[in-house]
Amino acid sequence: MSMGYISNSKSSVSGLDQALGNINNNIIITNDNVLAASDTIRSAHDELLAVAKRLDEFVFYQMRQNRLAQARTELIKIRQELEKQFGHYDSVRRTTQGILQSNDIGIVRKNTIETATEELMIQTPGYWLAPCLVALSAWIADKKELADKALKEALHRDEKKTSLFFLLVCRRANRNIATLKWLDKYLNLQDAEAVDKETIIILDAYANGVFSTDSESIVKDKILQWISYLQAQPSYQEEQLKYWRIALIESGTNNVKFSDFEYLSKYCPTWEEWAFILSTARCHEAIYNHFKRALEKPIQPIDLVKRLDKVLEQLVSNYDKEELSLRKAEAYESLIIKHKGNEDAANKEMEIEAINLAPTRDLASILSEIALKPELTQSSPAAQKLAIALSKDYILTAYSQVVNKCRKHIPTSIPLQIDGFSATTQDGSNELEVIAEFNAYLNKLMEKDLEPIALSLLDKFSVIGGGTLILICLVMIVTGSYLMGFTVAILGIYMIIAFLSKNKSVNSARNKVVSDYELRSEKGSIIIQNFMAEVVDYFDEFYTRDKEVNKVQELLELVTPEQYIQKNADLKSRAVKL
Repeated sequence: MSMGYISNSKSSVSGLDQALGNINNNIIITNDNVLAASDTIRSAHDELLAVAKRLDEFVFYQMRQNRLAQARTELIKIRQELEKQFGHYDSVRRTTQGILQSNDIGIVRKNTIETATEELMIQTPGYWLAPCLVALSAWIADKKELADKALKEALHRDEKKTSLFFLLVCRRANRNIATLKWLDKYLNLQDAEAVDKETIIILDAYANGVFSTDSESIVKDKILQWISYLQAQPSYQEEQLKYWRIALIESGTNNVKFSDFEYLSKYCPTWEEWAFILSTARCHEAIYNHFKRALEKPIQPIDLVKRLDKVLEQLVSNYDKEELSLRKAEAYESLIIKHKGNEDAANKEMEIEAINLAPTRDLASILSEIALKPELTQSSPAAQKLAIALSKDYILTAYSQVVNKCRKHIPTSIPLQIDGFSATTQDGSNELEVIAEFNAYLNKLMEKDLEPIALSLLDKFSVIGGGTLILICLVMIVTGSYLMGFTVAILGIYMIIAFLSKNKSVNSARNKVVSDYELRSEKGSIIIQNFMAEVVDYFDEFYTRDKEVNKVQELLELVTPEQYIQKNADLKSRAVKL
């Protein structure tokens, strides 16, 4: 009988073990199913993102294609309107260039020229160049009265452009007295705050020694007069300094990449400020190289007639005010086509094009544009050198302000933030101290995270209770209460198993926490080491770059306008008989 009870008890324990094993297997299967479901969801999410990306790319492509098609249609309409309203202007421009060229070689009869110009005069009412053309042909034919009438009408239509036209024509013909008068008239018509863009031509011609000595003095005096006037304006100087500060910084702004200082950029909360300071310091070399290249750029000798022809061509071919809106629209739609519907790229290039199309600008802006980006104004190397010389004082003052601000804000300490831990360094030399502080910080966090991961009072009681029940079981078996004894034993064994399982789980969790913190400590120490190394590199580069300031200042301080004016006597010239 007793053996039967024992056998039944063993079966019960075995069944309990089997049941516990089944529960464990079910838990494992459930976990596997959850993981599989997570993988499926993740895969579906990735596929959805890929589809969304392809959809965005298609929409973006289609938008560009639509804009490209629209640009082609608009360009046709604009050019049709230009031809309708101003097509005859192009005829006048081409004829003007043709007369100048044909007169040089003398293969076109004077009456032919006269007839052609009179017809264009009739076809282009209001256009300043048409009566200029009649006056020019009348001069060639020695018809003074007609020339005077036509000249009066041309001055009435556009006094500035007419003055510039005959200034260049007279200089082309080596009529120095007439050139002097037209030059003086043209410059006196200018406003320092709204200078015609054609004045760039005069500055370029002046820098290249196109004019006679007397004419050169007129240009110089007028430029100095304009500058003096502008300097008297309350806000002018600060605006100029602001412009040059921005221009100088932009020559190298954003030249500090995240990859240059991987750890500083990631773990320094004020990195953008430090990056800007270093970016500014990196500008010194770019600034020096820009001005050095510009000032040392060789001036290729150009035949004076060709130079003047180019100047005249620019004047003659430039668009008039009434054309500008359509010409701007034409330029913009052309850029849209060029960039295959990309409006951002077209807008960026249009900013440059707008400068060329703008009718007037203040003198300071013109000089700074020539000094920095002569390609935008199609200015010669000689003009760029002159513009730098005339802007020298503002460049140096603005540059000193940029340098002083940069030096003033160089960091005395650089903050570090990693895993909620904060520290500072002055020069990267306190690496070991920061690592020790970081590890102490992690130890406190670890102790806090370990605190709740422990056996509860109930868990501790279960092992005591389980042991007690087993002892009671033995007593009951000895006294003959086999069934009850084995029931108590099963309960005691279960409590002990539960305790052991919980204790194992707690130890595993605590070991994982410790392991995670050890890994964080290792990674954090590496980060701190690299961070400190980059701090050293940062300051080394800054102070090395800062030494280049003197080179820039010494280069510009020696510059004078007189250095960069070609003398007329040094240039080849050939009179053109009119």
